[in-house]
Amino acid sequence: MLHIKPRKKNEPPQPAAYDEEGEMEVIPVLLETLWEISSIKLNLPNDLKQTSNKKLVKSTLIEIHK
Repeated sequence: MLHIKPRKKNEPPQPAAYDEEGEMEVIPVLLETLWEISSIKLNLPNDLKQTSNKKLVKSTLIEIHK
């Protein structure tokens, strides 16, 4: 999941800071494009389509980042 800036249809996602306006979205990526993988493990909700679950993931990431 990635916190992205609001976007229009078919516009590529742009990362947003957690204090900026935006939304959480599942963004598929190729393994070749990753530089590092975190050693932090989060238990994610089963349904990431619900807005409340996306907000929960965002608040958890904010807590970890502090």
